[in-house]
Order: sequence, then structure tokens, then C-alpha cells
Amino acid sequence: MNTIEILHGFGLGALPVLVIYLILHIAVAIAVWKDAKQLEANGMLFLDQPWIWALTTIVFGPILAFFYWIIHYSRLARMQD
Repeated sequence: MNTIEILHGFGLGALPVLVIYLILHIAVAIAVWKDAKQLEANGMLFLDQPWIWALTTIVFGPILAFFYWIIHYSRLARMQD
């Protein structure tokens, strides 16, 4: 039984889940975009454009934000310096 089936049992449907999902993706995309703007100003941004990171984060959500963090802030990113 998944979350949507549970919500249907309460008569709520899938709309609240979709709204929360959309809000989460937009909030994470805004955070990534702001951080990417700072990295761009320092010349340290991979792929050069903050809007690319923001757009792909809206589509893929926190999963892409995790990869963004790995590329820019993890120990792996420091190994490339």
C-alpha cells in the first residue's frame, strides 16, 4: 500500500501529495540556483549556468541537488583541484 492509496482511503486523493512534491522541487531548485549564482561569481560552477542547475532540479528534485552537492562541495570535488 502506497501513500496515494492511503490518501484515497481518507478521501483526499493524490492532489495534496502532488502539491507537496511540487513545492519541494521548487524550494530545492531555488536553493540550488542561489548557491550556483555564488559559485558562478567565484568561477567555480560546473556547467557555467545556474539556470541549468535550477531547471534540472525542478525536474529531478532533491536527487539532483544531492549530485550538485557531490560535484561542488564533497571531498570528491576537492580531489579535482
